[in-house]
Amino acid sequence: MPTNWRPAAIFLIAPCFAMPAMAACPCQAQLSTCSEVASPGTLVFIGKVESINPKFLSSWSISRRPDLNQLNQAYEHYLGQPSPQTLAALKSVLKKLFPDISENLERRLTAARSHSTLSKLFDEILNTGTLVRFRVEEVYRAHGDDDDDDDVQSLSPKKDFSVWTPFGDCGVAFQAGERYLVYAVADEGTDHVETNVCTRTRRLSDAGSELAYLYYYKNHAKTAGRIEGFVTYDPRLHLEFGMSLDSVKITAPAPNTVVRLESGSEARYARAAADGRFVFDGLAPGDYELSAYAPGFPDALRRLSAPQMLHMKERGCATRTLLIPSGSP
Repeated sequence: MPTNWRPAAIFLIAPCFAMPAMAACPCQAQLSTCSEVASPGTLVFIGKVESINPKFLSSWSISRRPDLNQLNQAYEHYLGQPSPQTLAALKSVLKKLFPDISENLERRLTAARSHSTLSKLFDEILNTGTLVRFRVEEVYRAHGDDDDDDDVQSLSPKKDFSVWTPFGDCGVAFQAGERYLVYAVADEGTDHVETNVCTRTRRLSDAGSELAYLYYYKNHAKTAGRIEGFVTYDPRLHLEFGMSLDSVKITAPAPNTVVRLESGSEARYARAAADGRFVFDGLAPGDYELSAYAPGFPDALRRLSAPQMLHMKERGCATRTLLIPSGSP
């Protein structure tokens, strides 16, 4: 999880304010599905968003502007007529808009007596992020490093489960009522289970072929290996192990090339997509040979790439580039 994001203050800086512009989230290269699932402490599940708090931090909330206006009005009233009564009213609005702050922050908010103290507290509250409650529907990995963790044990189908996401560009823009494939980890400092845009968390509709890998991972562990990669004319293309191929853009793909995967007397096939990408799921441990053939396969048996040998472990993953000669069909 990124730790160097920080929201600009949106409160106690001007009588009227808008949501701040955020800098792009400083993510490292996104991991592949295989690497994300294998990361220590990762929880993976499908869930439907039941609620998002505070609502006004949600980019999809129609109450966003009215809530901000209410906060502005309470603040302006306090600045214009500072008194215990207007301060209490401002605190009341803050507690209403942030119903899930920690007991420690709530105690400090109740005890606050000055403008500067409230400003610092609000900054801390923003840094806790947004709490998203899911109705869990499918669980692929239900435990992290500690199987006895109470939060982890509550991750099971047909139960509610809460995940925090940062405020700003590092946070996932969840929508109430939508289903998501969620990758999350427990933060040791706060005991929160968290996710952000640097993980593979996304709308279920956008999850694509990683659902095939997760299906095998959960239901057929003995045959849950994956091989993916590209068929290309470009000898400079190099794939780092563990990286996500979703954002890889290659300049010389070989679409419609037939990729043959052999193991013993068995063979499987995949046709390279428009970007040259191919994927095989449901692989048992063992030795495999990977080759690329011309689009006329099997009527024309023209092998275009040198065969590559690889060994798969249980639930193993591999990325490969199949280089074919320039001028091949």
